Amino acid sequence: MLRFFVGVFVSVVVVAACSPTPPTYHRDVAPLMQRECMSCHQVGGIGPFPLTTYEETTAQADLIAFSVASRRMPPNVLDNSGDCQEFSNARWLDDAEIKTITDWVAADAPEGDAPATALRPVPLVSLKGDGIVSVGMTEPYTPQGSAREPNDDYRCFILDGDVPDGWLTGYEIVPGQPQEVHHMLLFAMLTEDADAEVQALDAADPRPGYTCFGDSGVDQEDSNLLAVWAPGRDAVTYPAGTGLGVVAGRKLVMQIHYNLLAGAVPDVTSLNLQFASSVQKDALLVPLADGDLQLQAGQPEVSFTFSSPLLFLPEPLEIHGAFPHMHTLGRQLSFTRSRIADPSQTECLARVNTWDFHWQEIGFYPESILVDGGDALSITCTYDTTSRTEDISWGEGTQDEMCLVFVYLTRENGGRVLDLLPE
Repeated sequence: MLRFFVGVFVSVVVVAACSPTPPTYHRDVAPLMQRECMSCHQVGGIGPFPLTTYEETTAQADLIAFSVASRRMPPNVLDNSGDCQEFSNARWLDDAEIKTITDWVAADAPEGDAPATALRPVPLVSLKGDGIVSVGMTEPYTPQGSAREPNDDYRCFILDGDVPDGWLTGYEIVPGQPQEVHHMLLFAMLTEDADAEVQALDAADPRPGYTCFGDSGVDQEDSNLLAVWAPGRDAVTYPAGTGLGVVAGRKLVMQIHYNLLAGAVPDVTSLNLQFASSVQKDALLVPLADGDLQLQAGQPEVSFTFSSPLLFLPEPLEIHGAFPHMHTLGRQLSFTRSRIADPSQTECLARVNTWDFHWQEIGFYPESILVDGGDALSITCTYDTTSRTEDISWGEGTQDEMCLVFVYLTRENGGRVLDLLPE
């Protein structure tokens, strides 16, 4: 009888020793929440609920497990797995970190031992140094939805403030209402005609600013994209020694996507822009696009592909980052480069596995990628058009679509990027 009980005890000990200790909130989960979630999910943030304490997190445990396992959260449309590049500014949980969270939820969310000081959201880093200029909206704007999109408002504002001739090297948004300012695009007008066009759009709208969707409301060749922001991002600094040229006196237009799930209140958002009088390498955000896009309606999956051979390049260019863009029908995007002489030599430069129009950002490579006149850059966009009864074409409206990637370019040895590009 004694041997029997000893045998049972040994078996239990062996089983217990082989069973992994489940993750706990304070030791394993809270650091991940702090790094990737709390910047949005805090009181007053854009997240629909806070995730700053054990009690707040366990209340949403099942939703958190589903969201991270499906990679809906943290929001990052660019694949950062390493299968197709990695990005230094990605909001990303690797597979092991996702398993930590899902295992924790499956184990009934144990709390574990609390540290002496609880983790709290990391303060967002502000721009530092000289050359910072503040620009912003001239008056409060109360967003409002539409019948088609009751919780979303896309609005453009001509910004008030004087910027110098020079190069934009960094930026920081200061949302007036963080719970409703969802993402931002900043454009610089390039011509007097473009200045007049946005001024006319603003004057024709009785409310502050004017309605826009996806861009500034003027043709792409008449404006430059300068900055992209989404919630949870701190100040953005462009790759060291680079910057985007800005001409003093040209209009700056800020497009804001307002999300109204937390209600609509008056907003006055501003930007801090950092300028340098000179940079080692002039940069440009260049759109790779084909306006001949045509999509058949009623299709669960329809793709559009185009290629841009770089035969015109007399010298190499560096790609420092990629910013994919589609509208609301987009589902996946692939951005590749291949050798013109041997198309089998192909490299993936960026990939979107699950597109979300509401989470758009530029991703920066840890090291720039060199392309030259022997390369071709190709983009494939895939869409679900089952919600439409009429075919879709390229355009800037909510019912139109796009397929493009902005690339952050510099010349390998410095110099003005525009001098190498065709008109």
